[in-house]
Amino acid sequence: QVHGYDMQCLAMTSPLQYASGADEKVIRVFEAAAMFCDSLASITNHAVSKGSNLPVGASVPALGLSNKAVFPDQLAAQAEEDENEQFSSFAMDRVPQFAPVLLKAPPVEEDLLQNTLWPETQKLYGHGFELFCMASNARWLASACKASKPEHASILIWDTIEWKCRGQLSAHQLTVTQLSFSHSTDLLLAVSRDRTWSLWRCTSADSGFDLVAHTDKKTSLHSRIIWSCSWGPDDQVFATASRDKKVYVWSKVFGISDAPDCGDGWKVASAGLDLSQSVTAVDFLPQLVDKRYVLAAGMEHGGVAIVHWSAADSWQHLREISSFLCPVQAVRRVQFCPLAGRWSETFESDENKLQWQLAVASNDHSLRVLCVDIKKTAS
Repeated sequence: QVHGYDMQCLAMTSPLQYASGADEKVIRVFEAAAMFCDSLASITNHAVSKGSNLPVGASVPALGLSNKAVFPDQLAAQAEEDENEQFSSFAMDRVPQFAPVLLKAPPVEEDLLQNTLWPETQKLYGHGFELFCMASNARWLASACKASKPEHASILIWDTIEWKCRGQLSAHQLTVTQLSFSHSTDLLLAVSRDRTWSLWRCTSADSGFDLVAHTDKKTSLHSRIIWSCSWGPDDQVFATASRDKKVYVWSKVFGISDAPDCGDGWKVASAGLDLSQSVTAVDFLPQLVDKRYVLAAGMEHGGVAIVHWSAADSWQHLREISSFLCPVQAVRRVQFCPLAGRWSETFESDENKLQWQLAVASNDHSLRVLCVDIKKTAS
C-alpha cells in the first residue's frame, strides 16, 4: 500500500516510469528498481534496458505510505547497522531492510510485497479534489480530478523532466472522465461528464496547448455522460462512448459534409452506434483491417462488443464476446495489445497472425485477456 486510497488512474511516462493517482489529491511518480529490471529479464528471457543510476530496490517504513529507495552503497551500511543494533530497543523503528533477490520465476505474494517494489520518486500537488484520470505522451503528463464546477475541471499539464505544472487547460464544466494523447503525441483528447469533448494541440516545447476543436450543447450528439474515448491507429479519427448507449466517430477527413464543424475541420463522421447497454470503454485496434477501423466497446453490464466502421460501410457488428468470458460488472477499460498474436508465441509478422489480444478491466476486480480473431471474422 502506497496511496492509502483506492487506485483510480495510471499512465506510463516511460518504459520504466509511471505516474498514478488515487482517491486523493496527489499524483505519485514511480521508477523501476535495478533488481526489478534484472528479475524481469530473467523471467522473460528478454533484455531490459535500464539506466546506470537506478536504485537496487525499495523498502517501506512500518507506518509509512511512501517507500524509500535503496542504493548499492547503502546495502553494506545497512548490514553493519543490523549487526550492531539487532538487540537495540530502537531496531524496530528503523526502515525494514531490503535484501536483493533475483527472481527466476513469476513471483509469489511474498516476493511481490518486497522484491518488485518501484521506489517513489515524485509527489505532484495541484488538484483540489480526488484524481480521476491521466494520460502521458512521455514528454507531458496530463491529469484531471473530480469536479462539480468549471474551475475544478481544468486539465493540468506536468513537465515529466522537471516535474512542474506547466499549464491548465479549461474547456469543461464537470469531471473530465478520460484523457488520450494521439499516436503522433501532439494532440490531446478529453471527454467529460458534461457530455462534451475537447481537442488540444501541443504547440511548443514549453507546454503550449491550444484548443483546436470542441463540442458544446448544440454540437454534442451525446445526451448523457461521455465515459470513454480512443484514437484510431492513423490519428484521422477518434471515437467517443457514452452512457446514452451510443458510440460516435469524429474525423476531419471523413466528416459528414453537412455536419457542424467543431473546429479545425473536425466533424462527426458516423451515425450513432446503438448498443444494448451504456458504453463505458472503447479502444481501436492498432491497425486497419481491410481498410476498416475495428473497435472494442465495453459496457455497463460487463459485455464486450467488437465492431468495425468505415466511411463507406458505416457500422457493422463483428461479434459479441461470450458472457462466459466477460466480467459480471461494468467494464472500465478495454485495451488491444499493440502487436498481433499471443504473448506466449514469438511475434514474427502481422500478416501471419489472425488473433489479437484484448485486455478487459472491470468493477468486479478482474483483469481478463481475451484472444479475438479479428481478420477471420472481418473477412
